[in-house]
Amino acid sequence: MSTRLHDVFGLYQFTPGRRIFALTKIRDKAREEDWGALVELASEAIEHDQKALHLHRRWQTLKVKAKKTTHPQPESDQRGTREIDADLDSTLGGWHQALQGLLRSSRLPAELRVSAQTLKDELFPSGVKAITQQPYIDAIASVKSIVAQANDQLPDGVPLKSHVDRLGYGHFIQAIDALSDELDAVIKADSPDPDVVYKDVTSANSVGQELMLEVMAEIIAQTRKEQARRGRFLAPILDQNQAIAELHMARHTVVDVNPTTGEPEEDEA
Repeated sequence: MSTRLHDVFGLYQFTPGRRIFALTKIRDKAREEDWGALVELASEAIEHDQKALHLHRRWQTLKVKAKKTTHPQPESDQRGTREIDADLDSTLGGWHQALQGLLRSSRLPAELRVSAQTLKDELFPSGVKAITQQPYIDAIASVKSIVAQANDQLPDGVPLKSHVDRLGYGHFIQAIDALSDELDAVIKADSPDPDVVYKDVTSANSVGQELMLEVMAEIIAQTRKEQARRGRFLAPILDQNQAIAELHMARHTVVDVNPTTGEPEEDEA
């Protein structure tokens, strides 16, 4: 079972600006109440995300420049990001649906149902949309994590390969791995500095999300018998999560916000 706070809390992946905006509000409240530990955690997270935001903007700028200066290949030679991403989403959705189908059948052997339940719980703890509705770079990272988990390549992960083999789902693993590689290659081709910027953006965003969730964990732990106070401190994060959820439901792109005002920023990519 995953012990990452991202999987435990099940929130949407935030952009750096959204995290800074929410965490700044929380830090201000903590200072008003002289909550030193929370101020320290929030400050650490904000400092990290200010760097993450810089990397994110740099990467977005490089993508725009690359699109303006690179001559696109004919459609017959290379698929675009939207087409590949749609293929990846369909494959992930098909696999998730297959697992749900096994669980709905009462006539299948118990060991098959156990394997289906284990794979669903470990690989899709927040459902398939939590992956398919992520930005490209985050979705790729999530898929690579699934592939590693399914192949028992994570030292602290639950062994899953036997369940994959029992259900004959190796073809799904191969397909999403290949599609994520294809999407990765097309995105990197858009940037004149892909090896450094792309990897740094992915890593920084993942770390920033975990740091924000550590702030949430501190709030929850210290307000066990103070539900109203807990709600006040968690509100900035929950508000942003709700805003992201509404964007997903409306099938709109999740753009970042100004970290000071909270106003949506134009997506240049």
